[in-house]
Amino acid sequence: MNILRIVPWVALVLACGASPSDEASSTDDDAALSKNSNAYLGPYKSPSIVRDGGTYHAYFAMTTLTFDGKTRTFNVPHATFDDKDKWTKPNEALPKLGKGAAPHGVVWAPAAAQFGPNHWMLYYTATLADHGEKKCIWRAHATSGEGPFVDDYDGPLVCPPDSLWALDAYVLEDMHGRWVLGMRYDVGNGINTIRIRQLNGSGTHFEPGSDYMELTQNHQGSWDQHVMENAGIVRLAPPNGDPGHWFVFYSARHWDDDSYAIGVADCGPTLLDSSRQSCKKLTPEGPWMHSNENEHLFGPGTPTFYMDGAGNKLMSIQAWRFSGGVAPNSPHLAENRKQGQIMRTYSIGISNDYQPRAKLERIDM
Repeated sequence: MNILRIVPWVALVLACGASPSDEASSTDDDAALSKNSNAYLGPYKSPSIVRDGGTYHAYFAMTTLTFDGKTRTFNVPHATFDDKDKWTKPNEALPKLGKGAAPHGVVWAPAAAQFGPNHWMLYYTATLADHGEKKCIWRAHATSGEGPFVDDYDGPLVCPPDSLWALDAYVLEDMHGRWVLGMRYDVGNGINTIRIRQLNGSGTHFEPGSDYMELTQNHQGSWDQHVMENAGIVRLAPPNGDPGHWFVFYSARHWDDDSYAIGVADCGPTLLDSSRQSCKKLTPEGPWMHSNENEHLFGPGTPTFYMDGAGNKLMSIQAWRFSGGVAPNSPHLAENRKQGQIMRTYSIGISNDYQPRAKLERIDM
């Protein structure tokens, strides 16, 4: 079901774990807890959304879905929606995993982008074959947003040495027309970094001579343990006309319970800045967006940013439909997550003092 909510802009409050929706109120209708024919047919897991004209292409993590009398598992389910939030049925965007990926392993956190009129790229996380649970990032190409995307490359694009992981790709274009790939890149000892690296003009390889740049990381004992991951990167400009800054909105803690939350770091006016040591964490003591029972907000994370047809900048996230994903009075977690994650969409901006703020626009479930 699709619910429309409009709430006032709420500014970020630092160092106290305040949510951007703490001041808002909620009036959920019980009838909105079942899907209708206009909704996406599966859970909104790790959404990646790209607008192409009046069509919004949405990609999700691996999911098993039942519709039209059939049950099938999609490596990367894809569906489209329009400005009226009417969804198409899912199709398989990535029929076959690339070289070196465990062929029947998990597929996480896809990220898509349109590099040209007939050139789309999809970046996805899979398990490296014969290496236990090690995760790396692969890429695939297609002529349209619907796919099918084909990975005919000679192995993963990003795969750290030894047992370290790389995952949760995020792709964007900066203000100078340069394509950038963001990711979680582990460095060992339980520390995760959010890094970026410039892609070439077609997104198929990294730009020659480029290197990884670290935007932010967690630390032992920080609130954003046990993992920092699933980051979205976006440029936001204040209403007073001052220069825009790049921000990284990262997910942290445990994705599978209500502790999942979103933190923010300010990277300044230039994203590909090799002289910058690290972005400034705006949330060193606690998350920017976290579970809020009054708002029926549980375990928010995996932000993706895009523009609507009117030029508004939007942020969509996944969250649990119920606390911990469990329907009321249901004793079994795995059996009662219903459709799992819902998707909450916000207008996103910053105040004149560069503090992120969000306005809830829509809930898809």
